[in-house]
Amino acid sequence: MDLFIFISGLGNIEYKIQSLKGIYDSISNDKDKKDYKILWVPVVKNWSNEAKEKFVNMKSLMPWYVVEYLSLIKGYKPLQEEWNYTGKPIVVVTDSRGEVSNKNALPLIFVWGMEAFPFRLEDEERVTQHWNWFWIEAFKINVDIKNWVKQDNGYIFFYGGTDITWTQRFGNLIDAIKKDPIIKETETCIEHVNLAKVDITTQTKFWFNITNSLLGKTQKVDFNLDSTLKDDIETLLSMRTEKEWALVSEGRNVFLIEFNEVMMRVVEGFERWRTSITASKSFGIALMEYYYEVVKPVPPRCLHLELENIRFGLPATFDCPYKTCDLKMEIESVKYKCCHGMYDDEHATENGLVPIAAGPFTGTTTIEYVSTQGSKNKFTP
Repeated sequence: MDLFIFISGLGNIEYKIQSLKGIYDSISNDKDKKDYKILWVPVVKNWSNEAKEKFVNMKSLMPWYVVEYLSLIKGYKPLQEEWNYTGKPIVVVTDSRGEVSNKNALPLIFVWGMEAFPFRLEDEERVTQHWNWFWIEAFKINVDIKNWVKQDNGYIFFYGGTDITWTQRFGNLIDAIKKDPIIKETETCIEHVNLAKVDITTQTKFWFNITNSLLGKTQKVDFNLDSTLKDDIETLLSMRTEKEWALVSEGRNVFLIEFNEVMMRVVEGFERWRTSITASKSFGIALMEYYYEVVKPVPPRCLHLELENIRFGLPATFDCPYKTCDLKMEIESVKYKCCHGMYDDEHATENGLVPIAAGPFTGTTTIEYVSTQGSKNKFTP
């Protein structure tokens, strides 16, 4: 039996429970993961009546195993010495032999969910490398990004859109956050890149190459085996025609992509979540906790995906990249364009689109996919 050992006190663990519930539901509904179990080990020095009542309340929120030992556990000192437990919640991952494969998988679970299952250290490396296709193109936009992704406790906001006023305000808010005393006290490094400020040729090539990344995946025979990667590329591409959007990463680990109103409210509300940032709770986790509060009442957005230079005889089929939707995207329109035989990047640019040279083909095709509400073939929340 492989165990995810959730070790914590009794206070401020509701968000952690919520994240673990998602994991519990996934492993409970998958017969191939039946040997994975979650165990809560509450660590309390003083089991007062109030603490016991709080324990009962927390236990009622957990569908998994719970250690009911209403005194300070005898292994408290080894928890501190071997697993670096300091009183803040952690999730220790052990395999069927009882060997530890990750001393704290909670940040990995919180940010990545089941994408990082079973949450070993090598899984953290795997999901981080998963976004290489994006960084290859991002490095071409700003050479400093190569150094930024290597910073300890470093975060990058990458954003853009057609609303220049929004992107300027968003950047100004990030600059204000960078100067906050808590950011300096916790030695957090924050950088940001406004794609809307980049010259149009560089922007065009960025989206052109990201599109090619997706087409390269979809044309592989076994592309369904890499559906998470494909969904992430589709999600980013769906931002191309949006007025406002933003992406956030911790180093190379991209953990959030969102639309305008949600991302703006998150950074505008920094005063409300800034005090959550401590030596043991990172900027990224504090941001995500507030993000979940903000996004909960907001209805899902329709996702539009425009792909230029499709070379297949028929339009491809794409699943909706929205995490909770498993429906197909509907083809909203098909557009045709001829560039009169001009293929190279210097001469074939028209309205920000760069056609691909491909044998004798002399035109380009744009197919727009849309995932919307109100149809069984469209996006449904």
